[in-house]
Parts: sequence; structure tokens; C-alpha cells
Amino acid sequence: MRRPLCSSLLLLLSLASPAAAQRRGDQARLSFGIGLGYNGATDIWHVDAQELIDNLARDTASIFRNVRPTIGITFIGVYYPDPHWGLTGEAHLIGLGYSDGCMLRSSSGSSQNQQVCTSINGNDSPGTAVAMTVGGIYRPFAWTDIQPYLRANIGLLVSQQSAIRMKGTFTRPDSQGVDYYVYQDKHPASVAPAAGLAAGITAFVGRSYQMRFEVKDNLVSLEHVLAAVSFPSAEPRSERRLHHVFSMTVAVEVVLERKRGRRY
Repeated sequence: MRRPLCSSLLLLLSLASPAAAQRRGDQARLSFGIGLGYNGATDIWHVDAQELIDNLARDTASIFRNVRPTIGITFIGVYYPDPHWGLTGEAHLIGLGYSDGCMLRSSSGSSQNQQVCTSINGNDSPGTAVAMTVGGIYRPFAWTDIQPYLRANIGLLVSQQSAIRMKGTFTRPDSQGVDYYVYQDKHPASVAPAAGLAAGITAFVGRSYQMRFEVKDNLVSLEHVLAAVSFPSAEPRSERRLHHVFSMTVAVEVVLERKRGRRY
């Protein structure tokens, strides 16, 4: 997937030559748009020796959590006070939905512990994390039809979902389903730092519209489980660590201001 993507990007960049500047002598100064894209996956944490407890029966399990791929939505605004250097503001629905796994390393014969591990394994949860950032942008060819650029941004990641809370389920003899919290988190909502570095291109599709294609490395801070707990529903020791979540976005933007530039 990376090779065709890189080839396409290089082809479009080659079109943004000085010759293109001879055909167009104006530039976008202020634009707003909405984009749809893909947010990639990444590992978060792994615990090798977590006990699952069913009265006196104890089993040891390996459990892990990853960020799963999601669809992303981006709202972006760009302003260029200078032909080459500009300012950006962005709200990016980065998702951060989780995918969990569990594998028993020892078995006491407890049906409850087996059910809990099975219910955790392959469990997916949706994510609604939003990165709200501001930053700077640089475009080397301000008057071309196709404009490559680089941008960097920094801000906050707002999430309503805990990165460490994990639960499974089991069924009692009376057929009643019960939640079993391996890890608990009393404060699932969080606000944490976020940053990103992006490269992309914009292309005019009319006097008032342009398309944007962008790839970005999103740097997000997520809670890590550091060690196993000794009883269910305990809050584990944790710390925040930085993770890379790569994304690709295609956006349509309305150009609110265009300035006539110098023809070569």
C-alpha cells in the first residue's frame, strides 16, 4: 500500500513545477474544508501475567490492547498571511477505538475464567477521541495549480474513553450475564497533549474550491497499564506514553480569498 501511495504523491509533486506557475498567477489565501480519511492502528500495552479469579480458582492470562483502524473526519482551516508561510487550525476525529486480546496461560478448569478471557479476545470498542490543534504550514510553490506543502501542529486530544479500563463477561448458572472488570478506571475522560507532522498537496478544482490530499503522523498520549493487579476491578498502575497513529485524508475546501500573484 505504501509503494502506490508514494508513487502517486511523487507524480503529483512533479506536476507542481515552475511551468505551472506560468499558467496561473493567483493563490489561495483563506480556505475552510472537511475531509474524510483513514486512521491507522498501533499497539498500546501488553500484560503477560494477569490473574483471573473465580472464588478459589485462579488462572493466569496474557492480555493486550491495540488501537484499531478507524474512519476519520477532519475540519481544517488555513490562512496564508505570506505567500509561502501560513497558519492552520484543525479538529480531527482520530477515533482511537480499541481492539483487545486475551489468552489463558494456565487453566484451573474454571468455566468463568475461560468465558471472561474468551469474551475479551477479539472485543472491539468504538472511539470518539478528537484532536484539536493549531500550527504552521509551508508551501514552496504558491502560484501553481498543484501545491505541495508541509505542516506541523500541536494541541489537545480530548477523549471520553479509557485506554486502561477492560472488562469481560461470563454467565452464571441462572443464565444471568455478569461483567468482570479486569482493570477499572474511575476517570475515563481525559485531555492530553497531541501533535502532528503532515505532508500533502492541494489542487484547484475551480475558482472557489480546492482538493487536499494529506498523510500525517499523529502523535498522541495514551495511558499504559504497567503491571498486573491482584484482584478484579482494581485500578492498575499506569503512565502516559506517546504513540504514532498514521492517517490519510482527502478533503474538499472552499476558498474564501484568492490573491492575484506575479506571472513568470
